[in-house]
Amino acid sequence: MPSPPLDTLRKWREQAINSHNLTMADFFANKICSFSKDLEDLYWLAQIYYLGGHYTRIEKLLSNSEIYDSLKCVYLLALSLIKLDKFEESHSLLSKYEYFDPSLVEQQPVGQDEYENVKIESLLCFLCGVCFLKRSTPVRAKNCFVRALKVDVKCFEAYDRLMSLDMLTADEEQELFNSLNFERDCGPASDFIKTLYQTKLKKIGVIPEIQRSIEILEDQYDLKSNLDVVLTKAQVEFLAFRFENCLKLTREIIKKDEINQTALPIHISCLFVLEKKSDLMLYSHELSEKYPGEAATWFAVGVYYLAKQANVESRQHFR
Repeated sequence: MPSPPLDTLRKWREQAINSHNLTMADFFANKICSFSKDLEDLYWLAQIYYLGGHYTRIEKLLSNSEIYDSLKCVYLLALSLIKLDKFEESHSLLSKYEYFDPSLVEQQPVGQDEYENVKIESLLCFLCGVCFLKRSTPVRAKNCFVRALKVDVKCFEAYDRLMSLDMLTADEEQELFNSLNFERDCGPASDFIKTLYQTKLKKIGVIPEIQRSIEILEDQYDLKSNLDVVLTKAQVEFLAFRFENCLKLTREIIKKDEINQTALPIHISCLFVLEKKSDLMLYSHELSEKYPGEAATWFAVGVYYLAKQANVESRQHFR
C-alpha cells in the first residue's frame, strides 16, 4: 500500500487556508486526519471549522480525552463553546487556569524565537476570564485577565478588557503596568510595547506621561498617522476640554475607519458639547442607514434627541 503524501497535503491545506478557500482546506484536512494521528493535524481541521463558523462540528471533533495533550486544541474547543453560549462547559474545560501559576511558564529568553508567539497558557487564562464575564462574575474575570498578563504580557486582549471595561482603579492599573515583565515577554520590542500599553492607562492624573508616550510613538516610531495613536491624542484632548481639537482628531479617525467603536462615542459627544445639532442629525442618519444594528448608531440617535431636548425619545435609544 503506497504511503500518503502527508507533507504535500499539509502544504495544500495551508495554501487553501491562507487563500480563504475553506471547502478546499476541509477537503485536504479531513484526509490528512484519516492518515495521521498527530493532534496538530486535528487542530488544523478544527481551525478550518472555526474559520467557517462551524462551532458545533468543533465540539464533536475535539470532545475526547486525547485533546488534553494539545493545549491549542483545548483553547479552540473552549473558544467554540463560548461561541455556542456554553459557558459552563467552557469554564469546566478551563477551570484550572483560574488559579494558574505564572511561574510555571517563566523562562529566561534565549533568542528571537522566544518572543514569536503568545504563550498558550496566557490565552487559556484569558478565556477563563471571558467565561466569568459571561456568567456575571467580574471580580473573578478580572483576576483571570491579570493572570493572563502575568503569564505573557503580549496577551493584549486581556489588557484591553481590563482597561476598556474599567475593571481596575487608576492606582491598580499603574500597579499592574509596573509589574508586567515586558523585557521577558517582548524582548527587542519591549520598550515599544511598553509605550503602547502606557497609552491605554486611565488618562486622568497622568496626562503628561501619556503625552510623552505619544511623542515617543510619533517621533521615534513614526506612528503619527496610526489610528490608535490619534485616538489616544483625541482622548487626551477630550479630558482637557479641548473639544474642537478633539473633534478634528476623531474626524480624522472616522474618515479612515467609520465604525471605530472607541472613537465614535467621543466624536458624538464632541458634537453634542459643541452644540452641532445639524451635524449630529446628519451623522446619526448616516449611521442608521449604514449600521442600523450597531450600539454606536443607537447612541448617536439618542444623543441627537437629547440635543433636541426630546428626552423620552432619547431614553428609548439609550436603553
